[in-house]
Amino acid sequence: MYMRKLLKKFLLFLGSSCIISSVTNVTSCSIRNDKQLESICIKYDNSFDSPTIVGYIGVDETIDDKLFSTVASPSGAPNDATFTIEDGTDSRIKIGGTNNNQLVWGNFAQPTDITFKVIATSNIIPTVFGEIEVTLSIQQRPNPTSIKLGYSGESTNLVATIKDTTKSIGKISSQVIPSYARPEVRYEIRNNDSSVDISLDSDGYITWPQFQTPTNQDIHFDVVGTAIYGDATNSISFTLKAIYAQTASVELSYSSENKNLRGYIGESGNTGTDKLSTVVKPNNADQSVTYEVNIAEEYKDSVQIGSGGQIEWSRINNTINSIPFSVVAKSTADSSKISDPINFDLEITRRNPTSLRVNYSESTNLVTTILNQTKSTGTLSVGVEPALAFDDCEWIINDPNNLGIQIDENNYITWNAFNEPTDQSKSFSIQARATHGEALSNVVNFTIKAVYQPLAVNILWKKFIIIDSCCFWYQRTIIYY
Repeated sequence: MYMRKLLKKFLLFLGSSCIISSVTNVTSCSIRNDKQLESICIKYDNSFDSPTIVGYIGVDETIDDKLFSTVASPSGAPNDATFTIEDGTDSRIKIGGTNNNQLVWGNFAQPTDITFKVIATSNIIPTVFGEIEVTLSIQQRPNPTSIKLGYSGESTNLVATIKDTTKSIGKISSQVIPSYARPEVRYEIRNNDSSVDISLDSDGYITWPQFQTPTNQDIHFDVVGTAIYGDATNSISFTLKAIYAQTASVELSYSSENKNLRGYIGESGNTGTDKLSTVVKPNNADQSVTYEVNIAEEYKDSVQIGSGGQIEWSRINNTINSIPFSVVAKSTADSSKISDPINFDLEITRRNPTSLRVNYSESTNLVTTILNQTKSTGTLSVGVEPALAFDDCEWIINDPNNLGIQIDENNYITWNAFNEPTDQSKSFSIQARATHGEALSNVVNFTIKAVYQPLAVNILWKKFIIIDSCCFWYQRTIIYY
């Protein structure tokens, strides 16, 4: 292989074109009429003049569109060459680029001028070479003529999550024009239409204080970039809105272990201090919920959840042993997030009376006859408060004279028969006590006096009409029997 390459170079030196078979190791050549290479001249950017190439402090650079090239003499001679830098030149200066025919250099911290030679050595005849003197002038960067600001996020409409996010997803960057100009740019927030302190951190992220509640309106502001050297400036407009975090779950609880509720006929009611409460997770999600009561259709409008979490029911006019229902809570922000249900039973019954009132329909001064009359002509009644409370009660009878006072099933007062008239009235009292609860009525005081049966007298009236010649007159006759 080495011999083939050497042979090829030799034949090319003679001005021949060759085809070398890798299979038969046979070289076929055709002799060209080109002249033998005598010299090589170097051009830079199509000019034989010694160039001064400008670089800038702090910039690693390649002048991509300006190349070294060779011109062979005589014309038509092969000009295939390798470019190198003169020995002793600063090691940061090299030949590179895609085809190794460009000048590249590293970072210089100070202005400087370095003069050196770029040498082109023929790849055909190593003794033939050319050179060109080059000066690399490292200068201070110029001031930018303009600035292009960028934001790495997807949108300039920024969204913050309350109690959580305090900086933007993307960050601010800048590009100066021309690219080799001084890159230093300072940023500031302008035109902030809110009292929120918005700023930029050292990495270019937009930051703000932690929001505790969502914002009602977008906050508008501009990020302005200004070149430190020169007066180039540019800006990007942003909006910022604080929102709740996404709802993950809803938990429902009841403050009492007793889920058997009691209401009273004819009255609306609620669970008082016992109430439902919810926890929405995470804690920076929207904590508001709506309650849903699952109940039989006929009672769907009767039971609801109040604003304080109490269970409320409207007036029901009949006694019901049990109305089963369940309650779930749904996230207001995401109705797909629903709590586990809590099951309840509501019993509608009568209320214990708070007060009783005993009434008697006639005079409480009773009169009886000896031997036969044993029951009052009037009746007792009991009024209760509230009106729809339990109205059953028991009688409390105070009978100091042992009259045998009783109250029958129709609320008539009965007593033992008297065997003789009483010289003075005998007294007793009646009071009512509620069967449900402890309410006591007023005390009604009675007197009773026994008398003889009166003699029955029938009076017969007879009327006679006598007519004479001038007038009418009456005659009355009374007959006792």
